[in-house]
Amino acid sequence: MEDPEAFVDGLRVSDSDIRVHKDEMNSFLGSDLARVLHDVGAECIVLAGMVAHLCVLSTYFCAIDLGFTPFILEGGTAATDDANVDRVEAICRTVSLDRLSAAR
Repeated sequence: MEDPEAFVDGLRVSDSDIRVHKDEMNSFLGSDLARVLHDVGAECIVLAGMVAHLCVLSTYFCAIDLGFTPFILEGGTAATDDANVDRVEAICRTVSLDRLSAAR
């Protein structure tokens, strides 16, 4: 994405941020995402993204298989049908942006 700040209101990207390129629906498949997360000591991860019922959901379940504790960001996913977002949020652990902000 050329300008991620334009996609997510409030997102600020800096040159020091780690970026991982993905080509598959599952963000771990064919990328170095698992290595990057392990290298920084991540245990709990928060997922957001497009096509909630495919890309985000496949990444969520793979994260569990890889030993991470994933959460879906409430309101942080999209799909061609809003019902698919609701279904994903119904079966996955979710967290709100307010709760994340309060935890800082």
